[in-house]
Amino acid sequence: MPEFSFTVSIGMISAIPGKKDTLNGYIQKADSALYMAKNNGRNQIMVYSKQEKQ
Repeated sequence: MPEFSFTVSIGMISAIPGKKDTLNGYIQKADSALYMAKNNGRNQIMVYSKQEKQ
């Protein structure tokens, strides 16, 4: 049986939706968190935060 390995990087956002928030906006924020996880060495979970984007 061949051996293999894989990595998992997850980007997410947790928020209470406001009247001006959009699904696309949440997807963009989760995507931003995903790339932060990948850039920090993979195999990580990052939660989007306004403080990290500033």
